[in-house]
Amino acid sequence: MQRSLWSITWPIFIDTALRTLFAFLSYWMVSRVSDHAAAILAITNSCILIGFTLAENLAQTSAILVAQHLGTRSMKGISSTYAASIFISFVFGLVASAVFLCFSEQFFSLFSQETEVLVQGSRYLRIMGSGFVVYSVSYSIIYILNSNAYTKYTLINSLLINGVGLALGLLIVRGNHESSAVVLDLLAKSNLFVRLLGFVFLSIVSFVVLDNFKRAEVIWIDVKESLSKMAHLGTSNAFEVLSFQLFHVVLLRIISVTGIHSVAARSYVMSITGIFEIPSLAIARGNQILLGHAIGAAEFDRARAQLRQALVSSTALSLVGLGLGLAFQVELLGVFSEMPQTVAVGLQIFEVALAISFFKGIGTNVTAALKAAGDVKFCVRLTTLSMWCLAIPGVFLAVEYFHLDLRTAWLILAADELFRLFVILRRWRDGGWQRINLVSRLEHSQGEIAESPSRA
Repeated sequence: MQRSLWSITWPIFIDTALRTLFAFLSYWMVSRVSDHAAAILAITNSCILIGFTLAENLAQTSAILVAQHLGTRSMKGISSTYAASIFISFVFGLVASAVFLCFSEQFFSLFSQETEVLVQGSRYLRIMGSGFVVYSVSYSIIYILNSNAYTKYTLINSLLINGVGLALGLLIVRGNHESSAVVLDLLAKSNLFVRLLGFVFLSIVSFVVLDNFKRAEVIWIDVKESLSKMAHLGTSNAFEVLSFQLFHVVLLRIISVTGIHSVAARSYVMSITGIFEIPSLAIARGNQILLGHAIGAAEFDRARAQLRQALVSSTALSLVGLGLGLAFQVELLGVFSEMPQTVAVGLQIFEVALAISFFKGIGTNVTAALKAAGDVKFCVRLTTLSMWCLAIPGVFLAVEYFHLDLRTAWLILAADELFRLFVILRRWRDGGWQRINLVSRLEHSQGEIAESPSRA
């Protein structure tokens, strides 16, 4: 597949921008009610994002396999991977829904014993969790479409769900400006509705444009083989994602000791810096598709050149975002809150948070490249070791034991991010990922070679 990085990435860029912008506006809309409501949303999202990220991770695992199957043009492998991806996403969605419905109150009790927080937050979490099957399967379809270079359709889906979701959110906030309970309740229901709308659209598109998506000759034994292959990559990858999200839950728990203003300020700063991370995330996602094809075809020099191009583009755009953030930090925080205490806490950590975003942008691209080659276990070990042996102990000691300000805690997080960046750059340069040879290990069936499907 000879496609330019830009042709693959621009729809992903807009899709990522819309998702990040919607998250930004969600906090902004709720902050119009109160900082307290925004803090409830932050706590809820720290839990629901665990499920979202695990579901997306499962979908990414299948996309890696599909991309490498496309590189070798194994149509049997493509079809069975589609079926396995949908199946495992459906099962995961059912399990996640049950967990969110049964344990929402227990989760919120870790952060606050206030009745208002427990009631409003747990209800929001139950509504969101009830539709998790839809979210999970939708992610699977999105990554299947992306791995086939049908990124324009996933962009249309993003425009649909984020556009409708934003319109509904604005109507909800304007009509219930004084009631945080009603706002949170209606926002959760509107989110569930737009996700269902997107699922219907994605399902129709997949059956229309993907011939292998509807192949009746795929049998259960082929699906089981693909499930085992996904488990080889997915188990380690899922552990990394779960560890990462639990890391943020624990971090939020540590920060919550310093007060509700700190929780709200952290959420606002992360929403702002998330916007500046959009180019790097989009380039990493698009480049992973191209790298998967190149590595599957054993064209390692092309893979190296592809990553270099991605890093140059990502770094340049990240520097632009860094400059804008430094120039307008007070104004950006003022969009969310007029409370002096909340803004003051946000300004403490804003500059360091921008630096973390810059390091993360480079690291995300290199990590995506290693995962495209199947070097997942190394990435998992590095992330787990760094977060739980460096970042969390350091932040805990700084905040709980030495009672230092949040800026010190964020400097520790920056050191953690920089350490990981240094290690993964060395890993890519050493070339160990070339010896993994994922396609050969997956034992492609012979006689299944055909031309790749045409692109939209």
